[in-house]
Formats: sequence, structure tokens, C-alpha cells
Amino acid sequence: MSSDIAQYTSAVAAGNSLTADEARACADAVFAGAGTELEQVVALLQALAEKGEAAAEVTGFARAILERATPAPEGIRGRGVDLAGTGGSGMERFNVSTAAAFTVAAAGTQVVKHGNRGSRQPNGSFDFLDALGIDYDMAPEAMARCFAATGLAFFFARAWHPAMGAVAPARQQVARRTIFNLAAPLCNPAQPPYQFMGASSVAAAELLIEVLADLGRRRALVVCGAPGIDDLSIAGPTEVFTLDAGAVRRETVSPEQFGIAPVAYDALPAGSGAANAVLFTDLVAAVADPSPLTDLICLNAGAALYCAEAVDSIAAGHAAARGAFADGGVARKVAQYREHG
Repeated sequence: MSSDIAQYTSAVAAGNSLTADEARACADAVFAGAGTELEQVVALLQALAEKGEAAAEVTGFARAILERATPAPEGIRGRGVDLAGTGGSGMERFNVSTAAAFTVAAAGTQVVKHGNRGSRQPNGSFDFLDALGIDYDMAPEAMARCFAATGLAFFFARAWHPAMGAVAPARQQVARRTIFNLAAPLCNPAQPPYQFMGASSVAAAELLIEVLADLGRRRALVVCGAPGIDDLSIAGPTEVFTLDAGAVRRETVSPEQFGIAPVAYDALPAGSGAANAVLFTDLVAAVADPSPLTDLICLNAGAALYCAEAVDSIAAGHAAARGAFADGGVARKVAQYREHG
């Protein structure tokens, strides 16, 4: 096993990229040897990061992760849209994709949200859900019933990917983002046909859209917004990569296109999952007046609705999301989930 990992490390360190099949076999070796060959795994992850991970390598690792995932319940598998970011901006942020998930469901589209708690701070999507009092730790049958009633399912990555625990010590020892940070967000156990993702660099967005094509998504959007956030931005332009019918196109959109006045990103409220849950609760309950934060949530929800083929443009999705906020639909969706969860 050690020699297998060492061979892959040597190839990568020499500047060679692995094919998808080689990367999957490499990931298999990593999972098998993570407990006994820590130094070898660390060296491999460092070599991949220093070379720069290729799309085929991320595809191979994603397939290996999915092979080890706990299967999603019947009735959820192969449905809905996932909304996820890869993080990495290093900035204080609001949990946009998770707030947008409730908004998308309120607009009538099924959502299968995959994510995790924050690795360094309590500001991940599932920290946010914890603070909202959202129950996602359900038996498969209960999860399927809740999804049928609400159109929402939440997949907590640590629960659905137990094999990832084996590589945690190596990832911590590397002390930088690794190929797992790119591959893991693609590994929703439900394997939905639609994926709306954010990346904190244009290069990562371009790579991820290629991987999503390799993984067979029917339609996917990957965005990188100013000033380097993994969401559609209301602070400035956003680069949008769209996968549709096997073809990828790139465009630049601006908040003004959607009738949104630009707002500096650091002027937006953000913090821990608990602080963000208070902000969101006030917004959906109409305790707080509509704000730029509402624009941010609705713009990203609109892009997810477009990704899921529920509307024919991001602009139409934005309008539908604003309507779900305005008529109390988002608040009702949160309450409905609590009732069935």
C-alpha cells in the first residue's frame, strides 16, 4: 500500500496529472492506507496541491468518496438541486446557500442540500441549521417522508461520509486546502441532477464545472463573485459557468442586471452560524425590512431555480425568489420543515 501511494506521489511531484481512473485508484489507496501510512498520504495531498489538482483527479477522488457514502434514501435519490459552496474566501460571510435552499423550496423546487459544519469557525451551513433548530439527523424513512412533504432534505456530510473520518488526520497535518476540499462538495449522496455551486476563484470554478460534467449532472452552475466569494455577488461582477446538455458556457453578470444596487461586500452583515440564523429569522418573519441581504439570498436562489430548470433565466428565478420572501412563503417553508422534521 505504501509503495502504491508513493508511486502516485512521485508521478504527481514530477508534474504529471493522473487520469480519472488513476485518481480513483489513488484515492482508494489513500482511504485504505490513511490509518497506517499517514506520512505517505500527507506527502501525496501536498504534492497534488502544489502541482494544482486537475479536473480528472478531482473526478476520480469524487467517485471514490461517493462509492463509500451511505446511500441516500429511496424517494430522494436522483432528485432536486444541491446548493453548495467550496468556501476558502477567508472572509466573514452569511450562509447564503443554506438560506437560499429554503427560498428555492418555497418557490416550489425540490432541494437536497449537502454540507458540513465549519472546520475552523462555527459558520458552516450545518452550524446555521443547528442554530435555526432544524433537525437533519433522521432515519432514512423519516427523511424520505419529510422530503415528500416539504421538498427539502439536508445531508450532513460527516454523517453520510463516515469514510472521510479516516483522512481527517492527514488533511489536518497538510494544513492547507487539499483535493478533498474540491471533491467532497460534489459528493451529495443523493446525486441530484442539478448542482448550483460557488467557488472562491475563477480557476476553481472552471475546474469544478468540468468535473460536474464528468459526474453526469444534467445542468450545473458554478459561480465566483466579487470580491472572491463562492456566491453570486451583489458587490460586483460574477463569473458564471453553466453546464447544459453537456456543453459549458461562460458569462459575466452584474447586480445591476437584476435591478440590484451594488453594495460593498464588507458592508453586508455576517458572522457565525448562530448570528446568521438570527439575521435570517428576522428577514423571513418580516421583523427586519428587506435589505441587501435579501437581494443576496434571492439572487442566489434565483440562480438555483434556473439551474433546476424551474425558470428560463436567473432574472426570472430572482423574481420568483423575491415573491417567495414577500408573500411569507420562505417563513412558511421553514415552519413546515420544523413540523415534519
